[in-house]
Amino acid sequence: MDSLSTLGVVFVTSGGNNGNVNFHIGQNFTTNKDTLRTQIQYDDRNANTYWGQSISMTNSPQSSFQFQIHLLDINNNIIYIDKSYNTINGNQNIDTTIIINEDTLIYRIAIESENPDNHRPQVRLRVKKTTSTYKLCLYIHADNGEFHAWNVAELENNVGNWGNDFINPYKNDTLWTA
Repeated sequence: MDSLSTLGVVFVTSGGNNGNVNFHIGQNFTTNKDTLRTQIQYDDRNANTYWGQSISMTNSPQSSFQFQIHLLDINNNIIYIDKSYNTINGNQNIDTTIIINEDTLIYRIAIESENPDNHRPQVRLRVKKTTSTYKLCLYIHADNGEFHAWNVAELENNVGNWGNDFINPYKNDTLWTA
């Protein structure tokens, strides 16, 4: 692509046709007390090639962030809290499964503490759940920086270009267990 672009070739790709879907969320972290809390909506199309959701996260250059996965029941009660993951701890690849009663949550996390091209920490969280019983939520914390995340459908061939909502299921919630 580099050699073709120097010849003037223009590359165009679709960013999805999301209409009014809030598949992006951002937060300007200004104090170390800031925490962004959000719920990840899953796709409901049930496409044959649908695997789960892919959440891409990044922050300003040299501005680490940490995140934590929470599961909520239908009444928004927290029933599971995973450990906190921090981009400052270096590059990591995590592949794990959470089983609660008959429900299973599979997630894969790729953490890049600093991308060599833009010096930003980056995380790709790929999540698959076997039922719709529980709500999947993220808590994100940073001391500073302009944080961004995108919630995109993940297909079995590792691509996808339609987004799904980030929503707020919390009310007066102050829980952060990092």
